[in-house]
Amino acid sequence: VFASYYYALQVAADGGNPYDKGALEAASRADGTRRSVHPFFYPPPFLLAVAWALPLELTTAFRTWFWLDELAALASALVLWRWWRPQGPAVGVVSAAAVATLTALPNNHVMGQANLPVLLLVLAGLWADDRDRPALGGVLVGLACMMKMSPALFVAWWLLRRRWVAVGASIATAVLSSIAALALVDPSTQLHFYTEVLPGFAS
Repeated sequence: VFASYYYALQVAADGGNPYDKGALEAASRADGTRRSVHPFFYPPPFLLAVAWALPLELTTAFRTWFWLDELAALASALVLWRWWRPQGPAVGVVSAAAVATLTALPNNHVMGQANLPVLLLVLAGLWADDRDRPALGGVLVGLACMMKMSPALFVAWWLLRRRWVAVGASIATAVLSSIAALALVDPSTQLHFYTEVLPGFAS
């Protein structure tokens, strides 16, 4: 999976369409790394989160991503512990047990998925909102939404609860990060994601 992020970045940096699977595979074959690459399905601003990998070879980038993922997992556990600490000392034990037994962690690492940085942003954002810092919470969840669309469900939850500041901060963050992503993904390609790629996940 990480290869799709990596080659989407390379293709976008060369002025191509990161949602064109053929372009990703052509780039990977030119590198001599692999014959096929998973399609890239993530929002355009996601590429900003992996832009550091642009000058690196695929293997080096993957290894770096592994350690970033590992740090995100540990930070997520720390956020949960800090957030739930008022519930009593058992929270630390439960958090550690959850991390130790979560089979998604090794699977995530093997495939190089983006779930753990997104999880960290979401947990930190929800914790911030719970501490009456809705603007910060909205920014963090908004960033998570621009890495992977599923955290938008939390924005919908805030909307139902009339947490207007958090919702507004999330939307503003999504807009601003999309503008920043124009450095890599032009307007027509961004429109292609929202009108053709994203609706494919509606089911």
